[in-house]
Amino acid sequence: MSIEWFETHKRSIQRAELKLYFENLLKKANIDKNNLVLEIGTGSNFLKQYSSDETFISSDVLPAPEIDLQLDCHQIPFKEDSFDLIIGIDVMHHLKNPFVAVNEIARCVKKDGRIIFIEPYISPFSFIIYKIFHHEFTSFRLKLVTQKNILSGSPMDADNNIPTQIFMKKRNNSYLDSMLTFKYNLRSEVKLSDFLIFFATGGLQRDKSLVRGMLYNLLLVIDNLIPQFLLRFIGSRMIIRLTKTK
Repeated sequence: MSIEWFETHKRSIQRAELKLYFENLLKKANIDKNNLVLEIGTGSNFLKQYSSDETFISSDVLPAPEIDLQLDCHQIPFKEDSFDLIIGIDVMHHLKNPFVAVNEIARCVKKDGRIIFIEPYISPFSFIIYKIFHHEFTSFRLKLVTQKNILSGSPMDADNNIPTQIFMKKRNNSYLDSMLTFKYNLRSEVKLSDFLIFFATGGLQRDKSLVRGMLYNLLLVIDNLIPQFLLRFIGSRMIIRLTKTK
């Protein structure tokens, strides 16, 4: 991952369709712009344009251009109860140990504060797309053990299926329960999203969207009408909301 990679993503995110896509996704995540926010895994730093500079801190494990702070979310250099919200977009499926990272993030969130992860969701439909066309690895299933790392720790190491396996698969319920109650009581809520709207943008590696203009706007409207039960089979994104109750 290089400066050129971050710059490519920064240019790509200015495409009209991608801006519409992320505005729609952030609206679903219900983010209050007045909250004191820490973003982890900032990367190309596009989220800051939707928030106030006074209440938003951007960070990444890599020394990315224009971020406020370099940090590893497995060990965050802030006091307890520092933020109203900590958000990570496409971060969890890169985490070496989500168990450790989520509890460290929870330490830094205020009581009744929230943690939001926006991640790939692996449905029967999206598994095929991610497996064939996406540059990151997508496993079929994972056996999760609290004490063991899932990934190597390299920022480029990833498994798109990690969030789905943690939050949507009953066989990993014990891992999820341990993760959410190890030190802090976290209440979890998952909202599924996206049938075709992200894939229609072509992702962050392309110069042009696959679907553009009014046709993309129409696709966005239709996609937003798909019910949750159907998205379990055809969705491709998930919004994970964790609320700190202790």
